[in-house]
Amino acid sequence: MADDIVFRLQKALELQHLSLLCIVKDNRLSKLGDAVINFIASVSETVRLGIPTGLRVDNKMLTKAVRESGLRERLAHRRNRHMLGDAAEALIAYAWIKGNVTMGEYVETMLRGESLQDGITLVLSLAIDRAGVKKDDVKNDQGS
Repeated sequence: MADDIVFRLQKALELQHLSLLCIVKDNRLSKLGDAVINFIASVSETVRLGIPTGLRVDNKMLTKAVRESGLRERLAHRRNRHMLGDAAEALIAYAWIKGNVTMGEYVETMLRGESLQDGITLVLSLAIDRAGVKKDDVKNDQGS
C-alpha cells in the first residue's frame, strides 16, 4: 500500500523530469515536506512516549538541522530561515517520493536522536545522503 502511494506521487509530481536544484527551490514540494516531517516527528514522539502525540516542527528547528546536517553549505548564501526550512522540507519529501528512504527509515532515524532536534538533523542527513545531494547540485542557485 505504501509503495502504491509513493508510485502515485512519483507519477503525479513527475519528479524524474526535475533537477534537484528545482526541487530545493520549489516551495510547492516543501508544503508536502512540511506534512511529512510533522508526521515523522509525531510518530516518533508517539513511540517514545507511548501516547498519541501530534507535533509541529518549526522553521527554527529546521534551520538548525540545515546547518548541522551540512545542507546549508550546499545552498546559495542568500537564503533566509524560511527558505532554508522550505529546502529541508522539500528534500525530505523528495527522498521519500523517489523511494530513496521509507517512512519507517525516517521514523527509526528520528528515534536515534537524543532529542527532537537531533532526530530532525539525522532525518535531514539521511535525506541528503540517500538523495545523493552533492555541493554542486544546489549551490549554483541564487536563492530565488
